[in-house]
Amino acid sequence: MALYRHTGDRSRLLGLVVDLVLSDLVNRLEANREEISFQTLARSYGALVMRNPQVFIAYIGDQNAKSAEAERLSDRMVAILIEEGQNARDARIMRDIVVDHAHGYLLATTAHKNQAAVDDLFEGYDLASGFLITRLTQAPLNDR
Repeated sequence: MALYRHTGDRSRLLGLVVDLVLSDLVNRLEANREEISFQTLARSYGALVMRNPQVFIAYIGDQNAKSAEAERLSDRMVAILIEEGQNARDARIMRDIVVDHAHGYLLATTAHKNQAAVDDLFEGYDLASGFLITRLTQAPLNDR
């Protein structure tokens, strides 16, 4: 493929595509650093993933693909949770749970060809992620 001449290989190309998809979210995050809560960031990430299913399915499926923007976003999720009072270990666990939750819904949406079913999944994701994030961030994990 001609693009590989510029990127090296498929993994590098996938990382660059994910960087491009995530860059708007990361840039808005950095511009409004004080105003973004973990819940807003996590739900925005989930919605972005579900709006770009082919990109994220390919990226998740390639263990060698790396994205600088995904790493920055991941680090920022942890930092926000720490700023909100979580310890570093719990913040990493909470981030992983919420990201995996978004990826699970991503997989579910790719299985449906019916737009009404996909719309229901989007609505379900929004409700479920709000509940999940609220419950996760109420108290430190080891206090439960």
